[in-house]
Amino acid sequence: MKNESNETNNSYFLIDAGHPRTIFRPPADFAQRLAWEKWLKGAIAVAACGSVAALLLAGTTVSPLEATVQMERLAARAEHAKRIDADTGHEIARLIGQRWYDCNRVACSAQLQQRNRAARGRLGAVLQAKAPESEFGASRKAMAGGAQLTP
Repeated sequence: MKNESNETNNSYFLIDAGHPRTIFRPPADFAQRLAWEKWLKGAIAVAACGSVAALLLAGTTVSPLEATVQMERLAARAEHAKRIDADTGHEIARLIGQRWYDCNRVACSAQLQQRNRAARGRLGAVLQAKAPESEFGASRKAMAGGAQLTP
């Protein structure tokens, strides 16, 4: 006589469809278990590195409009400062040198390009006036001459 509970068992977890859980169970053989653990650690490392890379790529993309607004706000705050610390000046110079913060190197509308140029000019003037001379001589010359800065 057949067990009626087996006939009506509609498993949603595929338990009766072979061995679906064997991929998650370590092998019984010691050598195979070591290989399985290395494979599992490698798969986790690849997934983690891929996730970090995706987050970094997603976080570094700044639209030209956002970059221009950031530079305008930074210029307004820097103009009110009495002086700019050397580290802060270096970071401002690095920021100005990034590709996506320069409408001459990325596609921008004419109005945004004008705003971007004005914000970059304001930041350059603030650096020339308020940052220590010894740290940013080359950066100031490059900004005054219109040359592109390298980060």
